[in-house]
Amino acid sequence: MATVQGKNLVVRILDGTFKGYADTTTTPATPADGDYYIATEDGDYTNFDVSLTGVLAGDILKYITDAWTNAGVSGGGVIACSTSCTMTLNQAFTEVTCKDADSWVSQIEGQKSWEMTVDALYQEDDIAGAKGFVDLSQLIITGPNIAHVAFEEINNPFATVNDNTWSGMARLSTCSLTGPDNEAATYNATLMGNGPLYFTQRT
Repeated sequence: MATVQGKNLVVRILDGTFKGYADTTTTPATPADGDYYIATEDGDYTNFDVSLTGVLAGDILKYITDAWTNAGVSGGGVIACSTSCTMTLNQAFTEVTCKDADSWVSQIEGQKSWEMTVDALYQEDDIAGAKGFVDLSQLIITGPNIAHVAFEEINNPFATVNDNTWSGMARLSTCSLTGPDNEAATYNATLMGNGPLYFTQRT
């Protein structure tokens, strides 16, 4: 078992218009260029296009130049010049201890939640194919404050195929830009999950 270097973990913000979650029985509405669905199960999505076979849960079914395509989890851009990124999953529990439980607490599973956070160096010049503080802040300033995000394990941050990916819809809850004296300007952002988180594994 190989240890993964921290630099191989990145957060990606995807571009386009999210149309919803899809299973193999979903029939897409009349599409416009850039529309996409998130696949919720493995299978053949022939209602989109007969060629959309072998789709994995978490893949993006995207409409590009008059045709549906399986974009995998690629598209959009990674958050540029990040110095740290974290994904957190939370599970709440409800206590269901009975009087005759012999002093032992019992629980049942409750709601689940997730979030992704990123710390990065602030850059004035845009990096082609990447996202920065300005892109993130616009989610709050102009809205709509919803984005498809992916936490990826990859060898090349600008590759289109990766090993492990956790993806879902999220809202930007905080985005802070800091300019200390005689130090590099930095920013951090927190993206709160809005709905389920999907895991895709590629070999």
